[in-house]
Formats: sequence, structure tokens, C-alpha cells
Amino acid sequence: MSKKYVVRAISQDLSSTEAALQPKQVTRIKAAAAAKFQLIQADTGTAPDVVLAKRVGNDLHVDVMDDSDEPQQLVIEGYFDGTDRALVGQAENGMMYDYVPQFNDPALGVNTLAQNQSVAYVLGEMQVVSGAAVGVLAFNPLLAALGVGAVAAAIPDDDVAATAPPQPSAPTGYNDNVGAVQNPNS
Repeated sequence: MSKKYVVRAISQDLSSTEAALQPKQVTRIKAAAAAKFQLIQADTGTAPDVVLAKRVGNDLHVDVMDDSDEPQQLVIEGYFDGTDRALVGQAENGMMYDYVPQFNDPALGVNTLAQNQSVAYVLGEMQVVSGAAVGVLAFNPLLAALGVGAVAAAIPDDDVAATAPPQPSAPTGYNDNVGAVQNPNS
């Protein structure tokens, strides 16, 4: 039995749209400006383990691979018309990651695919730290609560004056005549 997958397109303004992928059908969505496209396994909320991507014209064709005989197919129309787009997924640890080439060749990244080139992708090791990550917080209440707490802790208290860190003193015991802090008397 096929797993069910969803694609969520998250725009830079954090608005999003979703579409369910259907077995034996091609799901088509239009690429939004600067969007991140999150692939989601519906019952777990995590990303598919392996996807096969191919550039056809300015469209990105994605086959979601699972244990079934038929991959679920997605076409992101106009994906290569813009910049700052990414194919992302949420790992079991709850963090978002870009899809990277399965065989670790950076020249084969999703955004650098050549015409009609097909490459297998898996989730990478570097967390997504762009608008897509913030967009995920909007859809994951637990992560949003953790993120809001971290932001609140990072905001300085208005009653405490901000001070610059102290300047380092010059070392003693030798003649230091190199760098911004020097001590000719040592």
C-alpha cells in the first residue's frame, strides 16, 4: 500500500498552499516567488527518504520513492524561472533540511540540474535557516513555541544599558609591536 504524501509551497511572506500527491497521477503546482517546497509524508509529518528529481524545461519533476511499485509524481511548474527556491523536508528530529544529492556531489544540487538530468536526493545535514524554517514554525506549534521562547530570551531588556565588550589589554613580558593592541614597554 502506498504512503500518502503532500507538498507544501511556502512563500517568502510565509503564506502557503498544499497539494496532495496521488498514486498513478501527476500532481502539478505552480512555483511561487522565492518559495520553499516541503515534501511531507502525511501520516508522520516527516519527509520522504528518497526523491528522484529531473529538470524538464523550467519545470522540476519530482518522483517520491517509497515501498510501492509506483512513485508519486509532482511537477513544480516554473521552478527554474526564479531564484531562491529549495526542495526541503522535515527530519524525524523536527528540523528542516534541504534535499541534497544522494551521492554527495554538490554539482548535482536541485537548483543546478541540467536539462533532462535526473538525480536521486536525500535530506542533507545542514538545517534550513531561511524563510522556509520560519514558515515551518507557523505550521508546527511545538517548534513555534520553542522558537518564540528563544526569540524572547534573545531580546535585550530595555532597562539594561547595552555596553561594548572590554578592549583586550596588551600582553606584558615581551615587545608587542604587531596588531591593533600593542605594548612597546614590555
